[in-house]
Amino acid sequence: RKGVTDTPSIASMVSQLKQHRFRPRPLGTVVALVFTALFTGLGVWQLNRAQEKEGLSSAFEAQRALAPLNLVTDRVDIATHQYRDATVRGAFAKDHQIYVDNVVFDGRPGYEVFTPLRLETAGEFVLVDRGWVPQGETRGDLPSVPVPEDTVTVEGWLDHPRSMPVIVAGEVPAGDAVWPHLDVDALASRLGSALPRYVVHATPPEGSGLHQKSPEFSAKTGMHIGYAIQWFAFAAVAAGTYVAVNLKRRA
Repeated sequence: RKGVTDTPSIASMVSQLKQHRFRPRPLGTVVALVFTALFTGLGVWQLNRAQEKEGLSSAFEAQRALAPLNLVTDRVDIATHQYRDATVRGAFAKDHQIYVDNVVFDGRPGYEVFTPLRLETAGEFVLVDRGWVPQGETRGDLPSVPVPEDTVTVEGWLDHPRSMPVIVAGEVPAGDAVWPHLDVDALASRLGSALPRYVVHATPPEGSGLHQKSPEFSAKTGMHIGYAIQWFAFAAVAAGTYVAVNLKRRA
């Protein structure tokens, strides 16, 4: 019975289509092809981004599950070891501690405290993010973050240095402790020694007043898939509109 009721409907549609002819214009065809291809390409790109983020999320979970690296004996490849836990023994270069300004933590403004650490045996340096401290009562009231005098063991996790601003208003202050942004090359020049292209985000000692962010990675694959569906829908609308506009009833 269902097939009997459907047959006239399909036949009617075919009959109506026969009463029309497809007469596309060259300019409209070109425009439709361009937009359909563009929207489809953007949809595929979003799907690829979702797949890429899934891979990065898996790599993040894998690094978090591994044993900590020893920065004195193990070689670090930050492209591979990003987010990996690490431990290192050495002495802080207290004269080269800097405060990176305008860093927000839990909605509060403050400073990120960076101090180079000389490795215990190698004599080389690594850059340690000791944590975040809130601003003082006034801009001129710089928080006091004491630097241990003795050799210490630092435990934390590895990451790339924070990207420098696209527009940099002047160079970092030559002798000031407060910097507008982290500039690893400038700090290495002041230190007189090379610094590797990674940062150790240290776990702050209890009662130090320092706060540290936790390693996290949000893949947001659902967002990319949603955008892909949106772009594919736009491609379908562009193609459908092209067909509808150029389907003319026969005289």
